Formats: sequence, structure tokens, C-alpha cells
Amino acid sequence: MHYREYGQTGKKVSIIGFGGMRFTEDEDEGIRAIIRASELGINYFDTAPFYCNDRSEIIFGKAFKEFKKPFFVSTKSSIGGENNASEVRKRVEKSLDRLGTEKIHFLHMWCIMNWEHFEKVIAPGGPYEGALKLKEEGLVDHIVFSAHANGDEIRKMCETKLFEGVLLGYNIFNHNNRYEGIQAARKNKMGVAIMNPLGGGMVPAAAKKLSFLVENTNETVVQAALRFVSSDPGVTVTLAGMGTVAQVEENVNIPNMLACLNRHKVGLHKEAWEFYDFFKKIAKDKFVPAGACVECGICEDRCTQKLSIIEQLKEVVTLFE
Repeated sequence: MHYREYGQTGKKVSIIGFGGMRFTEDEDEGIRAIIRASELGINYFDTAPFYCNDRSEIIFGKAFKEFKKPFFVSTKSSIGGENNASEVRKRVEKSLDRLGTEKIHFLHMWCIMNWEHFEKVIAPGGPYEGALKLKEEGLVDHIVFSAHANGDEIRKMCETKLFEGVLLGYNIFNHNNRYEGIQAARKNKMGVAIMNPLGGGMVPAAAKKLSFLVENTNETVVQAALRFVSSDPGVTVTLAGMGTVAQVEENVNIPNMLACLNRHKVGLHKEAWEFYDFFKKIAKDKFVPAGACVECGICEDRCTQKLSIIEQLKEVVTLFE
């Protein structure tokens, strides 16, 4: 697993983060998935109150008890439910109890829609003030925010220098509205977590119309869209929703192979090789080369992004193996 520094926090987080809003009814499987993710190098775990019928934080808490590696947990507080400092404290105390941790590493001021919404969050006596007090007491490490605003407004939020990171949706469809925000976060040395890199499935659905994005015959539209997001130097961690061990292993194995390939395609040849060597080293005896693919097609059937995984693994073999 490859890691990037989250802004100025000093925290090195895995480039793939575990998104905790895709658990099934099988709670034990969710716990096993989280534990497996940690074993494979993921150290950034994102959850929130009310995810998965309000079970997500509880599932994480049960899994964390079994962890053997250090990790970072991210959860959230919404002004819709906690509109003052006192309510934020209650929310965080409840999250800490569920998660079984001594602190929340990344506390998001959740789902900020626009500048007016942001002003309410940072107003005297509001949620931010409550979060700041919790940070002073050591119950929160870093105060960050989650935004659905446009890039100009996100830039203004970043320029207040009140927060250490931002979580936002970023993809080929909304880059004009969000790019300014990502650049502002990078300029202000903030971490950036990405959700929704394929526009909620719109990229594969509109593949024909987006064919102009493809740079060569070996690249699909989805690959081009992912390359667009992952090559942005302002991006720190991309969240992948996982609920089963199989999903975790797919996200940590095949995606890492494809990440090597994507880096090579955008000219980052040295970084691509370093990533491949690091991935091979960390996996040790569990490392399975791309050349072992038997083209059964199961991964492509399960892939919600409709990637041509088999063809891409062949490219990995040619370049790295």
C-alpha cells in the first residue's frame, strides 16, 4: 500500500481509504472486512453517524478491538443534528463510545452545502467552536470539513485556515466546479479526501459520449476518468466503499496493480516502479503477480465501474513483470 501525507498534519494515510457506508446485514463479515483491510495496509477508515442504518460506527468499533496496526478514523458531525458546541460534544462522545477509541483523528464538519452554511458552522458557539474545544482536550486530532459547495466557495473556506483538510466529490463531470477548491486546499497545505470519482456511475454509463477522453487504444473511458482524478497532485486519499472481505481484497490487490499502470501512463515511470516494488514487498508471500490472472472474468462482473480489468492486467505484465 502506498501512503501520502495528509496536508500538514504529519499523518501518512493510505491512498485507498475504507469507506464505511457499504456494510451488508452480515455484521461479522463487515468486521472481517475491516480487519482484512488493516492487514493489507489500509490505515484510513471513514465512517459517520447514521451510515448503514446507524450501524457503521458500531461495526468499526468491534473491528478496531482486533487491530494489530495503528490506524486513523474519520467520523462526522452535521449542523443539521448538532448546531451548537454542546451538541457536537454529545455527538463526539457517542462516536468515541461506539468506536472504542480514545480520540477521533479526523472530525468532519459534515455536508457543508455553501458559504452561508459554512458561516453557520464557524459562528460563535457553533459546531466548529465545539470541535475546537474537543481538540484542545485531546478528544479530536484534526478538524476537517466535508463540502458539496462549488470550487469558489470551497476556496474561500480553505482560505480561512480554520480546517486541516476537506472531503469532497471530484470527477470528470464536476471538475470545473471543484478544481479551484482542490487547488486552494493544496495551496493551504490541507489534506484532500475524494469520494465519488466516477460520478456515481455516470462515467461508465456515458462511455460513448466521453470517448474523446481516451488517449490511446489500450485505455477505456473509465480508465481515463480515473487517471484524471488520481493524477491530481492535490488528492491525498480516495475513499472506496467496502463491506466484504472480497471487496477489500479486490480494492487492495487489483486496484494497486492498476494504480501502477496509471502512474506509468501519465509519465510517472519512477513512481510507478517504486509503487509496484513497495506493493510487492509489503504483500510478501501473499503477493500474486498480474500474470497469474486466468481471465475468469469474475472481477469484471463484480466491478461496478465496468473496468476492462483483464486487459489492464496484461499491460501490467508487459510493463512490470
